[in-house]
Amino acid sequence: MKTPTDHIFQLISSMTAAEKRYFKRHYSSDKSLITSLFDVINSQSEYSEEEVKDHFGDSKLAKNLKVYKVQLTDVLLKSLVSYHNKKSIQSKIRMGLEEIDILMAKQLFDIAQSKVKRIKDICIKNEAFEHIFPVLAIEQYLVSFYSANQDVAKKESFKELSVHLNSVNDIFKLQHTSHLLSDLKNHILTNKLSEENERLYKTMQATELSKLEEGQGSIREQYYRHHVISMIYRMVDNDLQKENEYKNKQVELLKNKPSFIEAYPKLYFASLYNYLSSCWKLKKYDKLEEGIPEINAFLNEKPLLEPNHLFVYYLEISLFYVKGFEGFDETFESNVMKHIRKHKQETDYLATLLYLHFSIIHMIFERHKKVQFFLRRLSENLNNLDAAFEPLMYIIELISHYQSGDYAIAQNLINSHLRKQKRNPDAYDNTFSEVILFFQTLIKTSGQEEKSQLARDFELTKYNNMDGSLRNLLEEYGFSKWLVSVKEKQTLKAQFKIKHNDII
Repeated sequence: MKTPTDHIFQLISSMTAAEKRYFKRHYSSDKSLITSLFDVINSQSEYSEEEVKDHFGDSKLAKNLKVYKVQLTDVLLKSLVSYHNKKSIQSKIRMGLEEIDILMAKQLFDIAQSKVKRIKDICIKNEAFEHIFPVLAIEQYLVSFYSANQDVAKKESFKELSVHLNSVNDIFKLQHTSHLLSDLKNHILTNKLSEENERLYKTMQATELSKLEEGQGSIREQYYRHHVISMIYRMVDNDLQKENEYKNKQVELLKNKPSFIEAYPKLYFASLYNYLSSCWKLKKYDKLEEGIPEINAFLNEKPLLEPNHLFVYYLEISLFYVKGFEGFDETFESNVMKHIRKHKQETDYLATLLYLHFSIIHMIFERHKKVQFFLRRLSENLNNLDAAFEPLMYIIELISHYQSGDYAIAQNLINSHLRKQKRNPDAYDNTFSEVILFFQTLIKTSGQEEKSQLARDFELTKYNNMDGSLRNLLEEYGFSKWLVSVKEKQTLKAQFKIKHNDII
């Protein structure tokens, strides 16, 4: 039997209190079965089709629940469209086109022409070029009614259409390049650019820098141009300072155009987040600390961007390492987890990285049950990450068991790995095997002085000579700090509390 979908429950759960009030006020009725269905589903903490059917007994709704769910979905979407009517530039354009269609159908061409002009002006002012084509098509149609010289008017219209097509094409190319580079950035620890790609991007960088210096293109083109240039500086030149410079220019570009920010709030959020992430990499912690309240304030003004708060949590958790974990407490962790559940982001890439950070922080504070909790969360989402994250997680678990004195469990993990390696020796890189062997020796070594010497030897003869994706991840996520803590006979917390040192 096919499992019933919970799409209607997801839709209702996503609605704000204000959106639900609007629906009840304008689209519901006390006598309507659809309204009753809304009330029942809205009262559920998780969707249960059986519970819904039991509530309505032998009524026609219970017998035809699938039909009523579709009807309720349609009404809710109409209510939401009405509630958010013309609250964004895109909505104003779409609704304007709907109104023009109605005016045209009623042959009210003079009113339609006036409306077309207003919508066209909105498209041009806000650089919504991808939406302007149906407006221009209607304008051409209306020319036949109002223009004394149709040929000249149509020629001008086609010329304008060509200009906007070129703008859309340029924006699309920059967007596409931006997405390719962003995807590479997310996997830069485990992948390298080919020489061919390096040459291609260097050529592109020179071209786009020239266009930027000449002030070519719309604000949207310049926005993506800044992003592409900054990413090439990072990916090809490894010039983090130049990357930061152009990400800052991107933010300033938008700040000088408040109307553009209003039209495209997601773009401004993305540019500010990317700039702050760049500041973090350059250890410009003062800029990061200044920027977090600013980006939070912007999100508070834009409720529709609330799901993006996950990005800000990621910035904040990075800053905790620098501040000696000042401000990190159960409230912060609870807020993050509530946010993830509320917006159904449990399997998001960024949520997965947050689980990893939580496991490391709890390991630093010797809260090993919490470490295991977040490692389990992480293991459920490993398919979101590169393959090297699995051995990284394995090593974090080993460190946790070592720190807590659970040597027997640690040895069982080591034995399990060694058995797998024996069956399939090609499945594991040398770095992972060397680290596992080091742990096996470490847990069998008694005495702090002997352990310290063992860590010193491993760091000098093995770890410092390792390379590859797992080695990069180990360094990125603090393995060397743990190694130093063993070598120096200190707690891991003491190592991580060294302010303004390398952060995760």
